[in-house]
Amino acid sequence: MKKITTIAMTLLLSTSLYAIECKEDGTQIEMNQCAYEDFQKADKELNSVYKELRAKKKEDETYLKNLKTSQRAWIKFRDAELETIFSCEGGDTRMCFGSMYGLLFNNAKTELTQQRVEQLKKYVKDSEL
Repeated sequence: MKKITTIAMTLLLSTSLYAIECKEDGTQIEMNQCAYEDFQKADKELNSVYKELRAKKKEDETYLKNLKTSQRAWIKFRDAELETIFSCEGGDTRMCFGSMYGLLFNNAKTELTQQRVEQLKKYVKDSEL
């Protein structure tokens, strides 16, 4: 039992110290991780633009209320869209999409998020007119 615990701890520590490099010819694990990091960047930008829009419209309580409702609805739409894209009979997406599931899922989530960022950027720009 001690040997198994030691091996598990060694693997855990070595994987957490392993730096992922994003490159086109990386391993599937690396590509999956990089796709997740791309989504994280897009999500961070989304939050930034959302906050910027809220700041521009801070005096308009009705707008802020509606924007919050819209954003929550968009998140539900995004999640439903991803469920549709990755529909899988039996519900086991790994069986349907294999090891590429993480890459495909995060790429799609990033794309949808970037579309929302552009939409909110337009609202920011329009509020400056």
